[in-house]
Amino acid sequence: MENSEDLLLFSTVYAPHSDYNETVNQIENYVRSSMNPIRCLLFASQYDFIKRYANSAKSSNQILIEHYSPDICIGKVTKTIGRTKKRIASSHFLLFRYKESDYYILLSHEKRELFEGLLTKQIKNLYPYCTIPFFYSWEIEHILSNLVKKLPQYKIMLTKVSKKSRLRDLSSRKEKESDLIWTDLPFKEVFRTAKENDEWIEKVNFDLLSEENTQIAEGPIRVMSGLVSRDGIYRVQREFKIFIEHIIGKSIEIFQKRREQLSNRARKKEENYACKPIFIEFGEPIFKNKEKNICLADVINKFTNSACSIIHENPYMHAIITDYQDNSNYDIWVLADNNITIVPQTVCSMSSLNRFINHLSKEFQEGEILS
Repeated sequence: MENSEDLLLFSTVYAPHSDYNETVNQIENYVRSSMNPIRCLLFASQYDFIKRYANSAKSSNQILIEHYSPDICIGKVTKTIGRTKKRIASSHFLLFRYKESDYYILLSHEKRELFEGLLTKQIKNLYPYCTIPFFYSWEIEHILSNLVKKLPQYKIMLTKVSKKSRLRDLSSRKEKESDLIWTDLPFKEVFRTAKENDEWIEKVNFDLLSEENTQIAEGPIRVMSGLVSRDGIYRVQREFKIFIEHIIGKSIEIFQKRREQLSNRARKKEENYACKPIFIEFGEPIFKNKEKNICLADVINKFTNSACSIIHENPYMHAIITDYQDNSNYDIWVLADNNITIVPQTVCSMSSLNRFINHLSKEFQEGEILS
């Protein structure tokens, strides 16, 4: 069985594809024929990322490129892992450009531990040459709603939901509470309940169901199973074309709007170095309690690969951040009860702002981006 599965994989997913359409068709062939899922990572790059990735492989003994074209790269990553008991971990991958855009998809049949711990980690290490998206809870709901809108003959049923909530006790050393639930509720009800309980969604597993009755089975038929996470990681079984067109396609549409919001903010690009602030708007006056300023300051100090200086905490808050990864710098202000103001300075990239706002939404609270 293992040999037949390998034969299927290397004649479809990891075959030397000629173009985007052939790539998608071959992945579809595998997903329909195999019981195993595939996993994807979505990201954006202003650069010719596949060429850059292939060039980085030349100076690395961890990456073996087996097939390369301007829009497609297939290979294998091998790395020694473990501290006390060292072992060799290896993962096959397919990296391809989404249509003719500046979006890319990293795809593999590997299990979650290898996909996220080895493959996606290596892509993330190439920041700032790539930007990983993030999605608010309501944006994940919009992604699923788009699937139902485009395919009204089907319905979505969530099977597993990972979510987090803020602890009400501000003196607690633990800031967030995680929850993993199995459910068969309609997806809109799950998102509505999460919002009412002040929770945010980390990832959702779902089934796409058909109500058609057949002679073989009565009741709903599972057409596709999938996973959507806030970090741009996906999993799919049974129907890849539906997934890439309506789930990943909608994700790209949402992320593209965010990229446009956060781009061209550096003051050096503006006449007279005028600033172009960004606001993170919350639906409630959370900063009316000034202890929240202290909570926010703690979150800002945890922003990785950066230098953070807290200038003032009470009654208003002011912090300065320098992102070591691309030298972006911006000021953070809390001057109102219901929003955070981000003021980009001389050098400031979209990727850095995206990374910082993602950090805020995960470690502090989700808020709408306004500009």
